[in-house]
Amino acid sequence: MVDILLVVGVTLLVAFVFGEALERVGEPALVGEIIAGLVLGPSIIGLIDYDETFAVFGMIGAMLFFSISATNTSTSQNSCQLVLPPSVSRYLE
Repeated sequence: MVDILLVVGVTLLVAFVFGEALERVGEPALVGEIIAGLVLGPSIIGLIDYDETFAVFGMIGAMLFFSISATNTSTSQNSCQLVLPPSVSRYLE
């Protein structure tokens, strides 16, 4: 249990540092946080071992990210368009 909390704490700290660093350069903090995840994950350094715990955290994070971004989008009549992949739109005709 302590190992999981340590890894989560280090991950959050590194994500915060990367986010702040990129914000000072003029980029969104989210870009820095994503880069931190790529650096710490199995792609580059491999500090974080991908297991069920991080799969759950990843799913929760993705749901929160998409929920927050959905609440911040404009739904005016001109900007709201239905975009469907061709495989789905073929069945709607």
